[in-house]
Amino acid sequence: MRCVTVHKMPMCIATHHKSYSCCSPVYLLRRLLLPVILLALAACVTLVPHEYLVTHAKLDEKLERSFPIHRELGQGLFSTTIDVPELGFGAAQNRISLTSGFSVHSVLSNDMRGRFVMTFALRYDAIQHAIFLQDTRFESLKIEPENTYAEVLRAALDRVLDAYLTENPLYRFRSDELHFAGTDIEITGIEVATDGIRLKLAPKPQPH
Repeated sequence: MRCVTVHKMPMCIATHHKSYSCCSPVYLLRRLLLPVILLALAACVTLVPHEYLVTHAKLDEKLERSFPIHRELGQGLFSTTIDVPELGFGAAQNRISLTSGFSVHSVLSNDMRGRFVMTFALRYDAIQHAIFLQDTRFESLKIEPENTYAEVLRAALDRVLDAYLTENPLYRFRSDELHFAGTDIEITGIEVATDGIRLKLAPKPQPH
């Protein structure tokens, strides 16, 4: 109850605001429950890790299952076998390198062997849940013995690897890798680390 003066006459007006003593059961219950609720909310937020590293070892394992590959080149004039590549990680350039030996059999000349280095950018395909290599660059090519077909082989190897890597991902995620503690995960970013591929993760929005 509080009193006010209207036209110099005191009047009492009833108020209905509730207040709780700091020692009341309701006040104490609120004080006790608030930290519990905040901790529960924080736990929900931190269930999904922010990053995931596809390690060098995992990527090597995939390449060892996919290579060597054998292809016909130049309408059957050449055939080549590309060995299992060695992976390199250019974190500063955000590019992956593949270094591999190869052998070439030709009806036009003696058999040749060589070694090349190619670099690639990364692309994540959310539909296929897979990492692909793109933006191919030939960094170096050595052929033994040296001959006039070096440029022809460079172009042919470029086409072979570009076609193969466009169809075959460097890494494909299993369904359990994109599910954590009951929460579906989506990949929001991808970059080259010093010893693998680092992915940025976030909880997948739930449909309303």
